[in-house]
Order: sequence, then structure tokens, then C-alpha cells
Amino acid sequence: MAKIAYTYSVVIPCYNCEQTVGRALEYASRMSMAPEEVICVDNNSTDKTYEVLLDFSKKMKNLRVVQEFKQGASAARNKGASLATGDYIQFLDADDILLETKVEHQLQLASDPKFNRPPLIIGAFRSVSREEEPGGNVELIKEVWVGLIRGLLGYTVSNLWPRELFTELGGFDVELKTSEEYLLLFNYLKSGAEAMMTDICETVKINDNEFALTRLNQEENWERFLSLRERIYHFLKKEGMMDNSTYSAFFDVVRTGYRYNQTKAVEFYKQLLKGNFTPIPSSITSSDYLKVYNVVGFPTADRLIRMIRK
Repeated sequence: MAKIAYTYSVVIPCYNCEQTVGRALEYASRMSMAPEEVICVDNNSTDKTYEVLLDFSKKMKNLRVVQEFKQGASAARNKGASLATGDYIQFLDADDILLETKVEHQLQLASDPKFNRPPLIIGAFRSVSREEEPGGNVELIKEVWVGLIRGLLGYTVSNLWPRELFTELGGFDVELKTSEEYLLLFNYLKSGAEAMMTDICETVKINDNEFALTRLNQEENWERFLSLRERIYHFLKKEGMMDNSTYSAFFDVVRTGYRYNQTKAVEFYKQLLKGNFTPIPSSITSSDYLKVYNVVGFPTADRLIRMIRK
């Protein structure tokens, strides 16, 4: 295993998390390799989060507490990243879980001398609900562009972000309500940045079902999701990087998006996919579905299958 050549900083965006931020700080303080600093960014909390953080700063020598007044986790993360001194940034949400060896393991991977500059590390994670319903490891796609298309390239906390390139690319888009991390991943890959994946699961993402998305939220989110996939499609097409596997990945996300935003999904399929590829089976698109699709096409196949299942 390569000798670790890099340092890192932990950045925690904080909004009304007085009850959970202590646990996040505990994870940060017991990592097998200590961070340069832990930066907590209070983001207009209306509870006692800021006061709790100030109390912790009296006990943790490497804890820095700051405020960001532009609302949103992306703005808070960008603020923390702008103050970080480590070579890498480990983002941590107040209620997610990191194993003690997570960052050390990923920094060892990043320190491989084959890389010309610090690479993006894409990490596997486990997703569970706050109600402790059964969860499972989220699929990680080894083909980077296919993973990007399908939204299966880790997430903000499971990945390890090279700070210098994060800054060069402008960080997270603070105007987006969703898809901001995958826009940033797209910008990373588009820039030619190197990336490495690890399927060792050392992050647990806690999903808060109390604030489940409304139907309107889902329609808007899938509008943004598919709009970003359009940008990815046109980039890959221009670069001559489209093949049947990438077309099929786009088809998978269009089929998923059809459940929430039919108009956008059908428009995407007709304008960019129809007649250009032969769909292949995946965890989204089964062989049985393809038998129906080959006869009636999309979206008729999806409507028929939904009717049968009812």
C-alpha cells in the first residue's frame, strides 16, 4: 500500500442540528488519521446549533466554527472548503456515519504514484432510513460515465474531494436545489481529472423519511436530473464517447424518471435515444421488460407493465 502523501480537512454544514452535530464531531475526532482541521459551518440555524458548536470548539483544538448566511448546504460546504487547508476535503453531514478508517484508506488509494495530481476518490456507501428500516449497499458502477449517468458514483460524504480542483471548478452550484453534486462530478470528469473507485463500504447515509418529497418536488427534481443528463449526453456525443452501454444507461434513467416527470422523460427519449441503440438488461431494465419494449416501444411498454402489476 502506498505511503500517504496527503492531508485532509473535514467540512460539516450545520442547520438546526443541535441534537446530532455532536455525533458528527465524535466521528471526525476518532478517525484513524487525524484531519488538519474540522470546519463547522452554521447555516442560519434557528435552534441552538451555533451555541452548541461554540461549546465544542472550547474542547476541540482543531475545530473551527464559522457562519454562512446564504441558505443551503451547498453554500455552507463551499464556505467550509474555501477555508480548508488540507489537500482533500471530507464532507460530513451532521447525521451521517463514517467508519474510523474511511479517510485513511481513501488517502492511501489517492497516494498511488500512478496519478499525476490528487485524484477524486469515489466511495461506496450504505443507505438506511432514520426509522432503521432495512437498508443496503448502494450499487457502485465501475464504468465512470455510466455511473455518472445513472447517479451511482457515490455521494458527497462517501467520496473524497481534492481541494485544489474543487476550488478551480467553483465548488457546488449554490443555485441548484438538487443534482448539484452530480453536476460537480460531471465538471470533474469533463475537466479530465483522474478518479479512482473503491467498493469498500465505509460510509452510512441516513435518509430522513420524515421529510419525504412531495409529487411536485419529485417532478422538479427529475426535471433537473434529466436536464443534467442532457448536458452529459451532448458532451459525450461531441467527444465521440457514446456507445451502447452509455445509451442504455440513459435509457435506464429515462425509464425511472418517467414515473415522476413523464413529459420530460418522453421528450428525452424521442429526441436523443430513439432508434440509436439496443437496450441491454440492467438492475433497472429487465430481460422480461425488453421483450415487451421490442414489440411496443417506450413508453407504452412501461404503461402496460404498470397496468399488469396493478
